[in-house]
Amino acid sequence: MLFDNELNSMAQSAITRLRARSVGIIFQDPLLLPGLTALENVVAGLLPHTGWRALQSRAREILQMVGLGERMDFAPSRLSGGERQRVAIARSLVGRPRLVVADEPTGQLDTESTGRLLDLFERLKRELAFTLVVVTHDPIVAARAGRIVNLHAGRVKD
Repeated sequence: MLFDNELNSMAQSAITRLRARSVGIIFQDPLLLPGLTALENVVAGLLPHTGWRALQSRAREILQMVGLGERMDFAPSRLSGGERQRVAIARSLVGRPRLVVADEPTGQLDTESTGRLLDLFERLKRELAFTLVVVTHDPIVAARAGRIVNLHAGRVKD
């Protein structure tokens, strides 16, 4: 069950649409397309589901919110690691998801950049009202969580 939708009874295409509308995903590696600008990378993931104009406006707004307003026309190769991760965050938020899942989002960042990114997550959660689930092995990241669930061998560990 996800957002009152019984996933087992849904067609794959309906699940794909639900995920695109309701869930943002951030990976450890930002997975940006090198031939696209930051703005284009933010828009690209939802193009099959929403038109360019609507997404472009929202993408610009989100890139401003993550501090990349002046760099949205830059290729990923011209961005720092932290900036690339912020593009990935913007990409996850452009569709106004209710849930954002981040897999080791600070794994490629130094301690200072990690702190700034965690501060950014807290601000964005307040301003955009989404639930954030972070998967991490980093005790610094875990210490900032509102709730910690430990897993061992695929099971919740008390």
